[in-house]
Amino acid sequence: MLWAATMIVIRVLGRSESSLTITAYMNILLALLSLVPALLVWQAPSVTALLWLLAIGILGTLAQIALAQSLKEAEPGAVMPFDFLKLIWVTILGYLLFAELPDAFIWLGGAIIVLSTSYITYRESQLRKGRPIPPASP
Repeated sequence: MLWAATMIVIRVLGRSESSLTITAYMNILLALLSLVPALLVWQAPSVTALLWLLAIGILGTLAQIALAQSLKEAEPGAVMPFDFLKLIWVTILGYLLFAELPDAFIWLGGAIIVLSTSYITYRESQLRKGRPIPPASP
């Protein structure tokens, strides 16, 4: 629910703000929200960890700018299916980098996302054509 609310806020802000400004707002807000919990468990990172954190920060910021811009340019219904591709990439990278095998919950969650997205796409195409949608069977 919070992710959906975030996408709505990004979409609304996109009417008047640049993608860079929206991303800056988000980063500042998240930094403030995570400050106290981070201070409770803070440990100085090693140089290697610091480089990884820097890379994550840069790539995450670029991804957020791209998402904000895509929500400015297109309807969320067209953008969000591509956003779900990150689940596939994370699963692949988890396997390749950490030898993590997808468990039943990954497959179940992926199936739910694919099926619900397929149904929504089908329903929207039927509504655009003016055809009635058959009720779901119990």
